[in-house]
Amino acid sequence: MTTDGAVLDLLKRRWRRQLDVSTVQQAQEALGLPRDTAQRLRLLAVLQHSKAAWKPVAGYGATPLTLTLTEDEKVVARHLLDGVPLTEALTRAGLDAPGASIARRVLTATGFLHRGRIADDVSRFLEGTGLQFHTVRVEGEAAFNVP
Repeated sequence: MTTDGAVLDLLKRRWRRQLDVSTVQQAQEALGLPRDTAQRLRLLAVLQHSKAAWKPVAGYGATPLTLTLTEDEKVVARHLLDGVPLTEALTRAGLDAPGASIARRVLTATGFLHRGRIADDVSRFLEGTGLQFHTVRVEGEAAFNVP
């Protein structure tokens, strides 16, 4: 099984648990995999093409975007929606240079940013739980999100 398959398999198993809306990054961490941006973007494409894959958490307001963006990327996007310039939004999110570069890359690849500014239509980022998150961390267990 590929690492993409392993991440999807873990997510499907976790999504069977009540209120567990684990994200791709959380699955990567639970499997001891590196934070792989390219993998997250590949899995976003898989989720976008197969609603059946994420149907167990759709009722909680999850979408492929909410399952793929990291907390930091969601924070940056919320700052941008509040009218904060990109550079300041990245700083407010507490991102170092590599983290800022990744956030910029992902928000561009997903269509939130266009030429360093918010795209004309970001409505799909606001569907369901949108750019919100609530991470639960229980000692001795992998972190997960709840609606």
